[in-house]
Amino acid sequence: MVDSYVRGPEVKVRSKTLRAIGSILWVAAVALLLYTVTAAFAMAASADDPGDKKKLSPEQEAILVDARDYIQRMGDRTFAVLKSNPVGSSTRSTELAVLMIEAIDFPALSRFSLGRAGRRVKGQSFEEYTRLFAAHFIDIAADNLKEADPSGFSITSAKVFPNSDVLVETAISYKTGDNFEAGWRVRRHGAGHKIVDVFVQGASAAQHFRNQFADWLGKAGVGGMITKLEGLTKDSPHLALVRNDLKLQTGG
Repeated sequence: MVDSYVRGPEVKVRSKTLRAIGSILWVAAVALLLYTVTAAFAMAASADDPGDKKKLSPEQEAILVDARDYIQRMGDRTFAVLKSNPVGSSTRSTELAVLMIEAIDFPALSRFSLGRAGRRVKGQSFEEYTRLFAAHFIDIAADNLKEADPSGFSITSAKVFPNSDVLVETAISYKTGDNFEAGWRVRRHGAGHKIVDVFVQGASAAQHFRNQFADWLGKAGVGGMITKLEGLTKDSPHLALVRNDLKLQTGG
């Protein structure tokens, strides 16, 4: 469902926060933090909210544990990339990009970013939009992760949604003493998992991109958005990798 994401209040964030985020699983947070978000939107208490008080069934408990384990594994892998590659190196950027392509459900994030237009666009147009969107997203994240040097990453809680998505809350720490909270909405994807949204201080990356692109879509439609992203990624160091590695099964 296009509108199946959790919503949270958007907040202003300082540039030092953007520089501090240091995990590939924190990439969507970086993309979100790159922009100063000023529009606030309320979090509605709805059937889509994860239930804190309801006792989980054995199946839900298993789903929750699997999602937590997935985020922990991806966090560990990202931490290894950041520690094993020199700060600012192209190798670090490429390895982070590979992990982003693996971890993030770019078709879902891309379709949601298109708002109502996402329900109509199909086939080659959507595939090209998704690839360009992914490259743009990765360019932003990799550029701002090139000097990241986190000291710790831990899972603080996890909640299951009625549709079996899981929101995994994490804490990211730095040697400076700064700590940041990020939430990862994880969805089962075939035999594995994908991240379909990220929250920083309650702000949704998926909703941010949807708000960001609304004006462009209103003026020029999906075709105009593709042209816009072509311009933004014309010198992308990651577009070729995205075209080669991002596997799309859009069903239309």
